[in-house]
Amino acid sequence: MKIFLLVTVLCFYSVYPFAQQVFIHEEATRIWESPAIFKVPESINYDPVKKCLLVSNINGAPAEKDGNGFISKVSLNGKVLNLEWITGLDAPKGMGIVGNVLFISNLSEIVVADLITGTILRRLPVKEARFLNDIDVDEKGTVYISDMRASVIYRLRNDSFEKWIEGAAIENCNGLHYRKGKLYTGYLLT
Repeated sequence: MKIFLLVTVLCFYSVYPFAQQVFIHEEATRIWESPAIFKVPESINYDPVKKCLLVSNINGAPAEKDGNGFISKVSLNGKVLNLEWITGLDAPKGMGIVGNVLFISNLSEIVVADLITGTILRRLPVKEARFLNDIDVDEKGTVYISDMRASVIYRLRNDSFEKWIEGAAIENCNGLHYRKGKLYTGYLLT
């Protein structure tokens, strides 16, 4: 699968083949294209420290704990800097950055890694997690994690999780985006 950086693009997608839809403005212009070497890429996050892109690769089934997943580093012009920068993950999806720390959703846990070295620092299990998906971070460094199958958004502070929002109002919550004091979520439409 290839990663494209496009101008005037509007897209909303899901990793599930039965629901995958990408909406692209007809006048989009391809600026660069990476090689087709990624293994089921799920999310992309910008690293402001190294000024590069981080790509989560599921590398297998999206709900399987197989240890095959990894994070890639890609330059802003599409060059793959390190295909398997962080390895040993279980279908990684969303990522969030706080300072020099990278938070990665990893099905039923959050993997905390050093953003400079790529070393995994610790794994934080989420007891009731069913399918952790996306992550975003507010201006205070609070980490929010969506659990799509449990209809929960967790809040992580000081390595401790709390159910911040849960219930039918956020059923199938998928992507998260924090902006100006508000947390937005996208939904998987089945």
